[in-house]
Parts: sequence; structure tokens; C-alpha cells
Amino acid sequence: MNKLNRKAFIGIVLGSSAMLWISQTRVVQSRLLDPDWQFVKGNRQLLEALCEMIIPATQTPGALQTQTPEFVLHYLEKCVPRNLQVIFIEGLKNTDESSSKQFGTSFVNCSDKEKQLILEKLEKDGEPLPGIWGKVENKMLGKSFFTQLKEYTVLGFCTSEGGAKGALGYNPIPGAYKGCMEWDSNRPAWYTN
Repeated sequence: MNKLNRKAFIGIVLGSSAMLWISQTRVVQSRLLDPDWQFVKGNRQLLEALCEMIIPATQTPGALQTQTPEFVLHYLEKCVPRNLQVIFIEGLKNTDESSSKQFGTSFVNCSDKEKQLILEKLEKDGEPLPGIWGKVENKMLGKSFFTQLKEYTVLGFCTSEGGAKGALGYNPIPGAYKGCMEWDSNRPAWYTN
């Protein structure tokens, strides 16, 4: 019978731990699962509530008034790679499940304060690792659900007519390009990527 030396034992333990961790990550989910479009289309109110919490209506129109959730759905379905679609849809499911566990109701039926707590937790959970490891994580695993949600919501809002005219400095007929000019701090900014 062969004896197991210390280095081999540590290698087996670390390898097993790494395999267990990897099996629970976004990589495996996004590679093995298919996007669950029925869930998304059956839970449009969830996406609408999330978008409205990110860009609420104030003096300017919110995400619902600018039809941002419809943009997010269309963009997700037509312009996003399959693995990121899966991460996004699984994130929607997890948001609703965690809301039910934490507050006993779906995200849509939560109060604004409860929704804010859930979003703060999602943001904290979706933060990448610091430095180079965060870049590697984004490249290997893909962007987290909450990062995608924020990006798509802001993109949809800023490129909508209501968002461009209501909240941004929209100029339908631009003049000559002026590279260096004084900026008035009360003037709204224009959206650029």
C-alpha cells in the first residue's frame, strides 16, 4: 500500500476545494445552462422594478417613462453573448429568490427601503476582485449580474429620447467642434461611453 505524503495530500485538498468553488461560479452556470427566456418574459415587472430603482423618476424622467426595461430586454436578447445572457437571467432569479427569503415577498412587492437593501447586497456581491485579479475575473467569468444591469439600464436611458432630452444636454443640431471651452457646472452633461 502506498503512503500519501504531505505534499500530495495538500494538493488533493486544494484541488478538491478549487473544483468545488469553480463548480459554483458564473463560469459553469454560463457554459452549461441555456437562457431561460420564459422566466424573463413572465417576470417583466421584476426587470421594470430593478431598472426603476437604478434610475428613479425625479425632476427628470425615470427608467419606466423612457421604456428602458424594453431596451434592456431587447439588448440582452439580440446583442449580448449567450454566457452573459445566462448570468443576467440567473441574477434575476437569484434577486427574486433572495428577496423572498429575506423579506417574505417578491422584489416587486418590497418597499423602496427593502429594495435598496437588496440592491446594495447585489452590488457588494458583484464587485470584482481588486487589481489585476479583477480584470482576470471579468475576462474569465464575465461581468456580474448587477454590473450588467447597471450598464444596460444607463445605456438604455441615455440613448432614449426622454433620457436624452429630459436629463442630458441634448443638442439636436450641433455646431462646430470646440475642444477647449469653459464649462458651466449647472449645464447637464452629454452621455458618452
